[in-house]
Amino acid sequence: MVSRICGYANLMWLLFKTDMQVYFSKIFIGEFIDSMIWAGSSMFLGAYIFPELGMASSYGALFAIGLLATVSFWDIWSISTKYVADLEGNRTIEYYLTLPLPATLYFIKQVISHAARMGIIGLSMLPLAKLILLQRLDLSHLRIVHFGIILISSVVFCAVMSLIMASMVKDINNIGHVGIRILFPMWFFSGAQFSWQTLYKFSPVTAYICLINPLLYAMEGMRAAVLGQPGYLPFWLCVAMLWIFNLLFAWIGIVRMERRLDCV
Repeated sequence: MVSRICGYANLMWLLFKTDMQVYFSKIFIGEFIDSMIWAGSSMFLGAYIFPELGMASSYGALFAIGLLATVSFWDIWSISTKYVADLEGNRTIEYYLTLPLPATLYFIKQVISHAARMGIIGLSMLPLAKLILLQRLDLSHLRIVHFGIILISSVVFCAVMSLIMASMVKDINNIGHVGIRILFPMWFFSGAQFSWQTLYKFSPVTAYICLINPLLYAMEGMRAAVLGQPGYLPFWLCVAMLWIFNLLFAWIGIVRMERRLDCV
């Protein structure tokens, strides 16, 4: 039993290392540039243009820190698209499922690989935010350990969501439904552009309903870790809720993918 577990762990490590080698040699530079352009443009608008339209001067920092979670969130669309395209095309995933590794562990490895990629890009967003916002972003309340915990929790959530989305889409022609029907509503009501307390002042009922949105906890937890706890949901509550969703969604996504690939 011990030797089998060690064998599984070693194979997962080799697959993960291969994923990272391919990522840094062929994908990272382009993905990094894309993220910098998109996030940088959004941060600039939030910090300098929106306040001219009547937004509070602190809006830029709130919006910019929310983007740390949002950048990874939109990777769900592209990752799920790659899954579906592969299932309709070369089906290379079936090769990996023939390896001496249980399908469940393979999909866990996929979650880890995608989360690692998202986390690397997410780490670069904080220095970018400070560079663009300058004195408009006060990092004196930044807690490094808390930031690392919420970043890991957030990217794991995005990775498991990719599995669920891929398992739900019938074919590549319906991939747009991932964004329009699921991702955009989640983002709009996640607090990407406002805090949960602001939403509560507007409508307590709406605010409590939005607590079923996992992305809300990523946003609130990220701001609590970087900007300070006052004004946001309790940090450890956000972490706990994210991991409840992470474990639940991982189980759902893996089970659905295994059924779709007839490996149960």
